[in-house]
Amino acid sequence: MLLLKIKIQLRLFVECQMKNPTPVWIFLFYPFMLIYQLMLSVIGMKNKMTVPKTLTICIGNITTGGNGKTPFLIHLAQELNTAHPIILSKGYQRKDQKDQ
Repeated sequence: MLLLKIKIQLRLFVECQMKNPTPVWIFLFYPFMLIYQLMLSVIGMKNKMTVPKTLTICIGNITTGGNGKTPFLIHLAQELNTAHPIILSKGYQRKDQKDQ
């Protein structure tokens, strides 16, 4: 599976080079990238995925601020009040940075 993935990436890389040539130094780093991906794959195979025993809901994404995450969290907590939800937060509108 891993060798097939590497072959596909190598083939795509060569095809892209034919269409849009890039500087030679990129070719020098490509083998290191493959070794790095191989190491990450081996590490990923060693680590077992754990599934929490309780229902976990994560609210958030890559963007910061202005997406309505806090109002949605308040609404969700009110709806789930009978289930006694536990809410973890990094600190909404925190002024000091010492606790982060």
